[in-house]
Amino acid sequence: MHFVLYPYHYKTISKLKIKMNSTPISIEDIDVNKLDIRPPKKEGSSKFGLKFHVFHDNARVRIVLPEMIAPFGGGASKDYPDSYNVGLSFEGMDQEDRRGERLRRAHAKFTEINDKLRELMIQKKDMIFPKDGKKKVENSVLASRYQNFIRSSETRPDLIYFRLQNRMIKDEDKAKMSDEEKELASKQFQPMLGFPHLLIDNDKKPIDITTENVRDVLPYGSRIKAIVELAYLWAKTDKLNPIWVLGTARRISTVNAQNFEIERDSDAEEEEEEVEEENEDAEMADEEDEAIASASR
Repeated sequence: MHFVLYPYHYKTISKLKIKMNSTPISIEDIDVNKLDIRPPKKEGSSKFGLKFHVFHDNARVRIVLPEMIAPFGGGASKDYPDSYNVGLSFEGMDQEDRRGERLRRAHAKFTEINDKLRELMIQKKDMIFPKDGKKKVENSVLASRYQNFIRSSETRPDLIYFRLQNRMIKDEDKAKMSDEEKELASKQFQPMLGFPHLLIDNDKKPIDITTENVRDVLPYGSRIKAIVELAYLWAKTDKLNPIWVLGTARRISTVNAQNFEIERDSDAEEEEEEVEEENEDAEMADEEDEAIASASR
């Protein structure tokens, strides 16, 4: 069953003539046997790595999530200040209520997606890791190259990081903008195609979220209901990183950081470093894609 997060978005999608196979679906409707990894449009176009897209039944992987908590809120990466993300936690999945059941089903499905992507990576190893050439690489070694996107810890619930996409502006549009407009645009985030805003409140009113106020708008302990997208897989010589992005979300509630008791343990710091490395790769890939697109116009 296909559906979108907010009823008024049906009109938005209709006006933009978005194909129905791009419509987000419930995570429970994902059939991992219909997932497929497809090669980059420009073979060998990036000196940093290769970008692969993932499709579900010939559609982009766009998923409606249950209500989730962002324990660390939204914000910039420590070592890569131009990269922003929000981590959504499965906190509450152990509760015997409706929300707990939804979180358990979501966690189980994400685990299935993880396992299937690893399986597909091994099946398509020649395409994803062309530098291996004729060298025989054991499946166990290949499997270790896959970077699990579910972050696990013994001290807190599992979580997944979703990247906040910076607004992309075409060169011809930049040429028409003043310096002030360019500076403002560089601080904005971009929602998923077909949705007018990245973040709305419970009254469906847009929330202005920028690189300057992201920590205030999504503080520690925020609760959101989101649509996310598996944007692409980023392959380097010995790694394959799934890159998930936040497409659009409804902010259900916020909790003052001073009242939200959570301790960032050593596991959290280590995972943040891993996410920052992935974000750096993603930034390089996006910058190169933008340059290629500009050159082709």
